[in-house]
Amino acid sequence: MTGIERIASAVVWALAAFTVVFLLTPLVVTVLVSFGSSAVFTLPAPSWSLRWYQALGRSRELWPVVATSVQLAALSTAIALGLGTLCAIGLLRGQFRGRDAIVTFLVSPLMLPGLVIGIAMLESFRAAGLRDVWASLILAHVVITLPYVVRTVYAALSLFDFMLIDAARTLGLSYPKAVLKVLVPSLAPAFLTSGMFAFLASMDNYPISIFFTDAWTKTLPIQMLQYVEESPDPTIAAISALLIDGRSLMASSVSDRDFRGYGDAPPAIRWPGGARLAVSVVVNVEEGAELSIGQGDERNESVYEVVEEITGVRDLCMESHFEYGPRAGWPRIRALLTQYGVAATLNANGRAVALSPWLVQEAVADGHEIAAHGWRWERHAHMDEAQERAAIARAVAAITEAAGRPPVGWHTRSATSLNTRRLLCEHGGFLYDSNAYNDDLPFLVDVAGGQHLVLPYAFDTNDMRFQRGGGFVFGDDFARYCIDAFDRLYAEGGTAPRMMSVGLHLRIIGRPGRIGGLERFLVHAASKPGVWFARRDAIARHWLAELGTS
Repeated sequence: MTGIERIASAVVWALAAFTVVFLLTPLVVTVLVSFGSSAVFTLPAPSWSLRWYQALGRSRELWPVVATSVQLAALSTAIALGLGTLCAIGLLRGQFRGRDAIVTFLVSPLMLPGLVIGIAMLESFRAAGLRDVWASLILAHVVITLPYVVRTVYAALSLFDFMLIDAARTLGLSYPKAVLKVLVPSLAPAFLTSGMFAFLASMDNYPISIFFTDAWTKTLPIQMLQYVEESPDPTIAAISALLIDGRSLMASSVSDRDFRGYGDAPPAIRWPGGARLAVSVVVNVEEGAELSIGQGDERNESVYEVVEEITGVRDLCMESHFEYGPRAGWPRIRALLTQYGVAATLNANGRAVALSPWLVQEAVADGHEIAAHGWRWERHAHMDEAQERAAIARAVAAITEAAGRPPVGWHTRSATSLNTRRLLCEHGGFLYDSNAYNDDLPFLVDVAGGQHLVLPYAFDTNDMRFQRGGGFVFGDDFARYCIDAFDRLYAEGGTAPRMMSVGLHLRIIGRPGRIGGLERFLVHAASKPGVWFARRDAIARHWLAELGTS
């Protein structure tokens, strides 16, 4: 880093620190004043006391106003969630003129001053003959909360595959039931996030509410301002401190997610030999672990080249599709890995390993890692702790028996439960898991009082996109996409560490019309200097060693 760059970095950090202090100082002062014994706003306080919180508890004027604000915020948020979701679906799915104008109109309350909106709605309600205070407040608050719902749900819907609803209907569900069982759960995080912001926006609103309240119906912000004008003592600081704590609790209830990651300051770690990019090839071995009545499961797997479920009897067609992977796909993939000197990680289901131990033994002989992919090829999202603990133990036992050593890596099919990572740590022996898709670098997370390593996986550089609706048709589609991702990460690897995951499946990329796509990618990647084809356990051990973490 040059001298100018160091100066620029110091200036940026100084400005950032000043901004944080500038924003947080009023909050800190408010909380400190609320615990002072003085009857006026003063710091430092003569002594510390809870007298203003006690006065708050005895207030006869405050709590009815709080109840009014909570009821208003809850009702307006519920209405906004319903209307906003319908608007988002219509805007996303509809094809009509003026759609962009409607989107702008719906979010305009976020861009216009509150007083302008309040005056406009007051005149509109008066012209319409609306005089009821509660009705006016609810309509006004729906207007100011609707943008949060529309924008958040619209963004979530843009990532949703509506073909899943069609698939559910082909399996016998009515359209309403398909929406409730497929769409609504997918939108639950968006509902929670937008609902929280809508509720807080309603609770906090003053400039619009002031136009529609009367002497008998007041919201909390209006009552607080009136209190400051009439009785300026630290009771108002106590109210504010409780609101700050309440909002912090609401935010923390949905903000355990990390959207920043390393930001622009990734760890100063270099790969072995000064490599620019670590490439992790992951071969998923799932055949035999798919749900199958023939294997004693409760139902048959329904997802492959087509979406179809055979109920009540064995699905010999689906069984045959999966059997293709070990029989014909694995030999092709194995040959390419050997030809290009790629050390890969086999992400194997325990039951698949138990049925095809020879495949794992061949992979171990070739120098590949065997990681755990669960016992069956299934999500863990709805498993209770006992079920999941048993699934982890069975998978580890099957892999240990076939491979001669226990797995040190784990990756659940798609959605884990909230307990998965903790249960892996409690089981012991796991160096890492790949149950994340949120970065191009490994990262540490806190689990049960210790630190645990996560190696993110990827669904985009993955042959699963040959499945229906995934976007890949020809082998060259896979090659072109993976090569583009490789080139970008390779370029970025000149200044910061980067890792690329390439996901493969025996029954998918192993088909003769697709395997050429994998070979074209390997030829391209192998032609570049400074590329480290590595097993995931090797990446994990190197990362931890560089961090100085055991």
